[in-house]
Amino acid sequence: MKLGLSAYMGAVAASTAAAYLIQGPAAWAVPVTIGAMACDPEGIDKVAKTWLDSASDLRDAHADLGRAAKGAPPETWDADDGKAFETHATAFQAMVSKSCEINQGAGQGMTQASTLGQAGALLAVTTSSALLTTGWAVAASQGALLGSLPVRVAAMRFASTINSVLAGSMRRQILVTAALAAILSASAAWTAGRRQELLTMVRDPAGGRPDFQSVAKLSTEQA
Repeated sequence: MKLGLSAYMGAVAASTAAAYLIQGPAAWAVPVTIGAMACDPEGIDKVAKTWLDSASDLRDAHADLGRAAKGAPPETWDADDGKAFETHATAFQAMVSKSCEINQGAGQGMTQASTLGQAGALLAVTTSSALLTTGWAVAASQGALLGSLPVRVAAMRFASTINSVLAGSMRRQILVTAALAAILSASAAWTAGRRQELLTMVRDPAGGRPDFQSVAKLSTEQA
């Protein structure tokens, strides 16, 4: 069963209604905790797919570069041309491989975050519904001969238990989010550091010569 942001919002509404009926800090803490847990698992899933698709494309590009590096060079290339191409193709492969690892890691991290988000939504819906049922029991006990205090105390204990369970789920979400943030920060730093190097390789692949075609033409004219 796929649960998204709307499930969290419904759980906040249900637990808030329960808190009005039960009263007390433990009951009011439940909608606050659910609100802190709220996320959009379906949206995270879409972003995860984008990262994983990008990793797949990069794997294909890496394979293409490998085939190009092993292929026979054009007859118009001299030895220096071939050596320069091999050097830069190898460097490109290393960069593409690293980028693929980064994208794959980010995609897997987001998939895990989405899974935890859906589990959290299911937990929020289940616990808020149970708390609301308890809240109605408190309301119904108002007219009882012995009063509602015992029922209210039991409801507060139940709310405390729910808070403990929700807090455990939220901690897992926080740990995964922190790990994902570390992956994305490292990838951003790595990409920024290699950007100029990559641009230089694309614009000036032979280390001072404009492009391989021009080098090949020059070599032919000199011959």
